[in-house]
Order: sequence, then structure tokens, then C-alpha cells
Amino acid sequence: MKITSSGLEHYQSVVQSVKQNADAAPKSKTGQAAGRADKVTLSENAAARAGVRRLASPVAAEVEAGASAERIDELRSAVESGEYYVASEDIADAILDLSV
Repeated sequence: MKITSSGLEHYQSVVQSVKQNADAAPKSKTGQAAGRADKVTLSENAAARAGVRRLASPVAAEVEAGASAERIDELRSAVESGEYYVASEDIADAILDLSV
């Protein structure tokens, strides 16, 4: 498995773009965007994806905040060189812990 930074960089650029767009929208006294009456209807698939994003967002924030660039580089190097190992039992336990 090869870890690339392009996925993380894309994620960070999307988050930054969304934040900038939210900050740029003019707000009324109620906090709603002024002069807008848009309505959005999501398909079941889109709603499920939004739910996943909502659940993953705190995890992503924790990962970004808790891991230094140096640590990420160390992990990337270990994976690329084949030196990084995770026991399959540990992976299975983590998956089972998430499902509870």
C-alpha cells in the first residue's frame, strides 16, 4: 500500500474552499445568507454520504491535529519501505470496536 499526500491535500483544499465560501456569503441578522431562498433535496445515496462525512469529520480533525508533519513523514517512509506492520488481529479489533 502506498500513501500519497494528494488525497489529504485534496481534502484540505475542499475544506478550505467550503470555509471561504461560507465566510464570504452575506448574512442577515438571523444568520441566514441574505437574499437566498434555495432548497436542497438529497437522494438517499447523497444523504448516506453526508452522514459518513459528518461522522468522519471529527476523526479527520483529530488526525490532522494530533499528528505532526514529521510523524506523518515517518509513517509514510515506513510504509513505502515495507517496514510498517500492523497485526491483522489489531485491525480486526479496531473494526469490531467501531461497529459497537
